[in-house]
Amino acid sequence: MKLTHTTLAVALVAALCQPAEAGDATFTLRHDMHGLGSLVVAENLTLYTGSAVEGGGISFGIGLAKELVDRLTPGHAFTCKSLLFDAAGAVLGASFAHLSLEGRGKATQLAYTGRF
Repeated sequence: MKLTHTTLAVALVAALCQPAEAGDATFTLRHDMHGLGSLVVAENLTLYTGSAVEGGGISFGIGLAKELVDRLTPGHAFTCKSLLFDAAGAVLGASFAHLSLEGRGKATQLAYTGRF
């Protein structure tokens, strides 16, 4: 079985998180910001390094580190939902950038004509 950055991120999240309580399906703007932040960081790091594994992995590592710091900070908490959004954002961002890198060097033409 070939391990990918997606598989590793999912395994880490599953290992760290306890099952959610029944009926607990609430998501907040905080969770959305985790996902969006991870996506942007992963995409840029992937474009910079040329590797989706490195870009996604570093981005997820940053999100994991932030959650571990939250665990140690009074008034903050380690949340699995935030970690899940970090993982999802990292995978999506790295995937988007990887697709962009694959398309480089291929001829693409875009044209628009209109009358004013």
